[in-house]
Amino acid sequence: MKLISLLIALTAGVVWADELGHRVVFDERKLPADRWQTATGVTVTATGDALVLRCAADGGWATFEEHLPFVSTAVAGIAIPQARNGQLALQVEWFREDGSFIGPADALRDAKAGTDQTLELARFQPAGESPKTFRLKFWVEGRDAEIHLAKAVVSFQRTWRKPGTKLVKAYRDGAKHTPDPGLTVRADAEGFHAQVAPDTSFSAFLLEDRVDYDPGAVVLIDLADVRAGGVSVQALCWKSDDTQLKPVDLIKDVTTAGVYEIPLRALDGRFDPETKKLSFKIWLAGQASTAQIAGLFYGVVTRE
Repeated sequence: MKLISLLIALTAGVVWADELGHRVVFDERKLPADRWQTATGVTVTATGDALVLRCAADGGWATFEEHLPFVSTAVAGIAIPQARNGQLALQVEWFREDGSFIGPADALRDAKAGTDQTLELARFQPAGESPKTFRLKFWVEGRDAEIHLAKAVVSFQRTWRKPGTKLVKAYRDGAKHTPDPGLTVRADAEGFHAQVAPDTSFSAFLLEDRVDYDPGAVVLIDLADVRAGGVSVQALCWKSDDTQLKPVDLIKDVTTAGVYEIPLRALDGRFDPETKKLSFKIWLAGQASTAQIAGLFYGVVTRE
C-alpha cells in the first residue's frame, strides 16, 4: 500500500477543535480585479469597501481560476450592502482530485441589498462524490444590474478527525526552522512560504522543536498551496541521548492543497523502538516549485 493512501483528508464526521485555529482561503478584497473570469458583458471593479459586479446583458457570471481546497467545515460569508436593477445568485462548482469538473450546486438565490449570510458549503456537496476542490461562481441577474459585494469570504476551521485528540505542538507563525541548501523559506502569519531553486530538484526545511514520541499521536498538515511540485513530510526520530535514528515518511508527494492527517498507528513497525523524540522535516520536490504550508500540528488521542 502506498503511503499516500494512508492520508486521511478531513471530510465528514470531523470534530471541532478551536485550538487548531481557522484559515481564510478566499477573500474577494484580496483578489485583483484582473484575476476574475467573467461572461461577456460582466465587469468586476474593486472599490474602497466593496467589489462591484456589473452586467450589461440580462445576466452573466463572474468567477476565478483558482480552485479552493474543500474541507468539510468550510463556510462562505456573503454580504451585499447595495444591489441595483437585479439580484445575485451563488453557485458552488465542485471538482475531483484530478481536476475534473463534477458540477455546480445552487447555494444562494435572489440575493438583494441587505443580504448577509453564512453558508455551510458541505450542505451543497454533490451526492455520491468526494470533491477535492471547489470555487464560487457569482451570477448577476438583471439587465444593467449592479451588485456590491462587501464580503465574499471562504474560511474553514481546522479539526482533528477523532474526538479526544489534544494538541501538543503547533508549528506555525514563524516557528523555528532551518532550510537545507537549494530552498528558500519565508515565514509569516500565513505560514511557511517555500521555494526550490531553479537548479535544484528537491530540498527541505527542518522544524526544529522536538516533541515526545507517542504511538497514539497524529500529525496534521494544512497545505495552503503547492505549485509545480509535491510536498512530503518526514518524522526525524531521536533516542533519549539525542542520537538520530532512521527517519519515517509520514506524507509523500502531495500535489494538491488541502488538510491532511496521518495517525502514527498507521505506520506501526516503522518507528524504531528506541524512539523517544520526534522532529519534522518538510520536503518540496520539483525545480522552482513552491508551496505554502499554513501549519503543521502534532496531537495525541487522549480518548477513543
